[in-house]
Amino acid sequence: MSQQNFSSIEMSAEERKEAISRIIQDYLTREGRGVSWLAEQIKVHRTTISRILHRKVLADAATYRALAETIGFPSEKMLTLAGYLTDDAAESPELDDPELGFYLSQIGKMPAKTREIVKTILREEYRLLEDQKEMSPERPHFARKLQSTII
Repeated sequence: MSQQNFSSIEMSAEERKEAISRIIQDYLTREGRGVSWLAEQIKVHRTTISRILHRKVLADAATYRALAETIGFPSEKMLTLAGYLTDDAAESPELDDPELGFYLSQIGKMPAKTREIVKTILREEYRLLEDQKEMSPERPHFARKLQSTII
């Protein structure tokens, strides 16, 4: 797949939607596939794919990860392009943490400024937990730690 170079720095939500739509449309055209096929592959309703292609929505992180894997596009780049990761976070080990990944995927519908604040808090908490993990053999449960920090 030809890798298009999209820098996510300073991209507006509309520019992000346009870039993601173009990547997906290029794949579907090149492979001769349709919206229904893609929706079935990633187990979402075809309306979800249609809304992404028509730049009506920025979907959740789990949807973008599944899309990227299905079309052969690097998932970290897709998540960065969608605004779920910063350019420097693309190689972060937290992507492999299922708990943190779940929480990051749940904030996709928040306003952009709120989403950035929440992502920053989650990443800071994750790093604190990683530091604790290195000092003690038992890792506290991520959600319990996060909940006590927010309260």
